Amino acid sequence: MRPGWYPDPSGRYPLRWFDGTLWTPQVLDGWQRPVVDPLPPAAEAASPPAPAPTPPATDVRAETEDAGPTTPGPPPMAVPPADQGRLVFWMAWRILLLVVALGLLFAGFVVLPWGHIIRFGPPPVTVHYFEFAGWIDVADLPASGWQRAYAQGLGLVHAFVAFVATAATIAVSRPGRHAPWAGFLQLLLFASWIAAHFGTPYADLKGVHPGGGGMAVIFAFFAFFIACPSFNTEPTPAPPARSES
Repeated sequence: MRPGWYPDPSGRYPLRWFDGTLWTPQVLDGWQRPVVDPLPPAAEAASPPAPAPTPPATDVRAETEDAGPTTPGPPPMAVPPADQGRLVFWMAWRILLLVVALGLLFAGFVVLPWGHIIRFGPPPVTVHYFEFAGWIDVADLPASGWQRAYAQGLGLVHAFVAFVATAATIAVSRPGRHAPWAGFLQLLLFASWIAAHFGTPYADLKGVHPGGGGMAVIFAFFAFFIACPSFNTEPTPAPPARSES
């Protein structure tokens, strides 16, 4: 049997590296991430149920060196610096977008006005998010059912669910190896971005001039959409590098 990734005989992981003679501690988990998982001596000595392994080719360079007892070590599993830098950048800009989105949500729901009610004439009445639901009835505003629900707390739930779903998807994903639901979630976040627009006074609510709060919330959902990983484009993992002695 040639060296390569094969089903883990221990059953603990999907794939384990076979070096042509023995099973090694190097395995890949369900996300194809490298993990070190030593096998018991009996399992290490076992070979996969296949034709006898091909004897390794003789290394001409080894014949010219002084003979001595050597024990080949396991293949190193260190992540190359280039891959580490790629992972740091991949995570950093998504986390930054999440932080920006949280700031926008706080500004939209707490700091900035949700709308300026002009139904009672000048000067307009500036209303924040937590006051807007009551003013819909006081000013008899022609708000849609979605706008009413959004002002009565659905907007907060909507934003919280979007944040948690995006953060969890980023946490379990890696460059090119994204969570299987990531693409579907990104479509939902795009729909949520549109839904947030129709939940604010920006959706042509007569008698109200939109405030900056609604726009901040809309931009926060767009940040969630951009930060969410989408599709799996990672190639098949290469075999672990072997150190030369």
